[in-house]
Amino acid sequence: MVRHLNKAQNSSDGFTISPWPVLRNSIVHTCDSARPHTVYGSTQIDFTDAYERILEVRRATRVAVSIHAFVLGCVAKAATEFPMLRSHRQGKNLVRFDTVDVGTIIDQFASDAMRTRLPVLYIVRDADRKSIAQINWELRAAARRDLGQDPMMKFRRRLSRLPQLAQKVIFRRLMNDPWKHRQVFGTFGFTSIQSPGYNHPAHAFVTNICNGTVAMGNLHQSFLPDAEGRPVLRRVLDISGAFDHDYIDGMLIMAFGRLVTKLIMGGYGLDEEFIRETRELASAEKAAKMTQGPEGK
Repeated sequence: MVRHLNKAQNSSDGFTISPWPVLRNSIVHTCDSARPHTVYGSTQIDFTDAYERILEVRRATRVAVSIHAFVLGCVAKAATEFPMLRSHRQGKNLVRFDTVDVGTIIDQFASDAMRTRLPVLYIVRDADRKSIAQINWELRAAARRDLGQDPMMKFRRRLSRLPQLAQKVIFRRLMNDPWKHRQVFGTFGFTSIQSPGYNHPAHAFVTNICNGTVAMGNLHQSFLPDAEGRPVLRRVLDISGAFDHDYIDGMLIMAFGRLVTKLIMGGYGLDEEFIRETRELASAEKAAKMTQGPEGK
């Protein structure tokens, strides 16, 4: 028996029927656009020293430092050294962008009464030219903004409500046009499945719609050999990557991975300059709030 229902309806048979959430359509079409020649790889990085440095700058600035922002900044800095990771084929031509725009997922709250949490695609423009402090502050501000005012969310909502055929045509154009792809998705992908408090390894092998997408896995404790080969308990970060083999080969993928590892283990950008920049950003935000007064809250 086929049930035709227009609104959510509970059944005594043990199930609930409700409308399909239209915003999921954009996820469906994005997955349909995955690069067909993707290769995957994963590794683990000793995150102990970087973690201690994050705690130090947190204490110095009294501002939360996002591991997501830190690793994203390291990935963007490494990607700028490999031009094919910021290139896009258009027919017989190769369009190479000067900077790395990283598309990532952040949690935002909808402006409805329930304050629903939804994942939203946010693009850190020119991420390779920004400091870790700037990226951290930008993602912090983006996560606090009203979901209803986000231009990308408005676009996704309009697109998701179009007929299925129109959605597929528009997504195909977005994927094939280098400049539109950069505008809507960025030139490099970054996501995270980190689960604080879950002390077990976890890797993610994600859908890749760019030349490269890095997935930050879980941060957990594990035994690693020290300089004498003795096992010591360290903080370990799982990390995975998906790369379009049409653009980049295995040797360059390994070189990119080594550079990312070096930057993360060395605590790239978590220095005195980070503290100075963050303090300036915090002071500027405080001054802006005081200028706006109660009406600006």
